[in-house]
Amino acid sequence: MLKAAFYFYLVNKEAQYGLKGFIMAILFCAIIKSGTLFFEKDFAVVEEKSSFFCGTVDQSTYYISTSGIDGKALFSQNCASCHAIHKQLTGPALAGIENRVTDRKMLHRWIRDSEEVLKSQDPYFTTLYNQFNQASMSKFPNLKDEEIDAILDYIAQPVFVY
Repeated sequence: MLKAAFYFYLVNKEAQYGLKGFIMAILFCAIIKSGTLFFEKDFAVVEEKSSFFCGTVDQSTYYISTSGIDGKALFSQNCASCHAIHKQLTGPALAGIENRVTDRKMLHRWIRDSEEVLKSQDPYFTTLYNQFNQASMSKFPNLKDEEIDAILDYIAQPVFVY
């Protein structure tokens, strides 16, 4: 970590204020490192293609949920053609979905068959349906509960800005 802090100190012109700047660089690295360790408790790092200084991980690192299923791969195969996590595409951005719909079983039902959920006249999903020009979401009846949970875990993972 000391080597990383020194590197940060050298490349960051704002930190070049003698010993005070070097101490600030060490504190910065310690904060980043502790935040990374805190968030990795819910996920197992499977592959680390490259690392940045201060113990942060590259965005190319992917996570597998605690169930052992690769949520990122499932998201890419089933969801990414219409959804992004932080950007609206054909469908809505999915970041924070579990704050908007707190019942995971309802999300499972929606992902498997959105038209069936719309019949229940759920206010959130009806509004969403109308917002997107009454376009039905693709059905995914073959996804298992564990696979949907892995996708939701992947969507909910923290994002670190470097």
